[in-house]
Amino acid sequence: MDVNKDEKAGKPEGNLAKLIERLGEHLERLEAETMDDAQRSAAEAQRRVKELTKERERLAQEAASWEKRYKDGTLGRLISEAAVAAGAYRPDQIVALLSPRSRWSEDGSQPLLTLDGADGKQNVFEKDRFIDGVKAYLADNPNLAGSGTGGGAGSKPSPAPTLSRNPKTLAELRRMRSQLEDQARLMR
Repeated sequence: MDVNKDEKAGKPEGNLAKLIERLGEHLERLEAETMDDAQRSAAEAQRRVKELTKERERLAQEAASWEKRYKDGTLGRLISEAAVAAGAYRPDQIVALLSPRSRWSEDGSQPLLTLDGADGKQNVFEKDRFIDGVKAYLADNPNLAGSGTGGGAGSKPSPAPTLSRNPKTLAELRRMRSQLEDQARLMR
């Protein structure tokens, strides 16, 4: 199989770009041969400045991409934690529904959740009050909230409210051990 034939057939614009680049390099070499040392040094410095400018722009775009990922992840995590604490049936569904309604403040320092209020006004919830916003959303959409009542005949009792939070340390898990063991016994 002829690799050059596939390259020519597959991406002619790629080959053209490579050819232009090679011709540019050849032109620079020819110009460098006719320059004195000061001109050659200035041309090299100018070339280096262009390279560094391109690299700076690339890194700025990459930094902006990472910042966006961080901010989107933070908003999703805050909504998810609030949904779990508010007793949502499926916290991931609440994240999907409320993510478009979340944003960062103008200065980019504070996450905000904006919901329509009963009075028709926009209610803005800051980071510390996301749970209030999710509770209000669940109150308006009770089909998304977890059932607070027990099930029918033969159903297992719902887990204790203290177990619905996410422990963050081993010490918290140890303190919850007896509750977890009781819950496990009930599930048998």
